[in-house]
Amino acid sequence: MSLLTLRILILQLLAERDLAGSVIFSLFGPGLTGNVVRERAEAMFYELDQDGSGGLTADELQDWFSSVGATLTDSAVADLMKGNVEDPERGIQLSEFQQLVYIVYQIKS
Repeated sequence: MSLLTLRILILQLLAERDLAGSVIFSLFGPGLTGNVVRERAEAMFYELDQDGSGGLTADELQDWFSSVGATLTDSAVADLMKGNVEDPERGIQLSEFQQLVYIVYQIKS
């Protein structure tokens, strides 16, 4: 892989992460307290957990982002999960999802 190709892939990944954050922020809106963000993240978590396993898989996240018009590559979703999941086999747990959404919300506001 050339250096140029690697740079393009990194830029694409960064743009997709920014898009993911923008989607979350646009759904919640500005000016919310931390508790409200966490409450809304909890409601969103249970909506996204399609199989009721108590953990969000990469596929469930990918499906959700696609449903709101944000097409993310598998590598972008994997990157979102990689830094935020204690046990990848179980997926993102509720507390991990709430923390991720809260951090994204704070960065975007």
